[in-house]
Amino acid sequence: MSSIFDPLRTASRALDYHLERHNVLASNVANVDTPGFRPEELVRQTSEPHGGMRVARTDDGHLAVGQTAG
Repeated sequence: MSSIFDPLRTASRALDYHLERHNVLASNVANVDTPGFRPEELVRQTSEPHGGMRVARTDDGHLAVGQTAG
């Protein structure tokens, strides 16, 4: 059953991911001159496309999902 708080949970998980990624990137920048340092990357793993968010094309002028401008 869907709850009115589901979008907030999704947003909370997204913010947690971006906070952790920011910390990893900040560590990479802080240690760039350290001998032998290898930068790290945080990879989001999700089985749902677009992080579980529904994408809707509401106007003919919008790009379709996966389409690029050009």
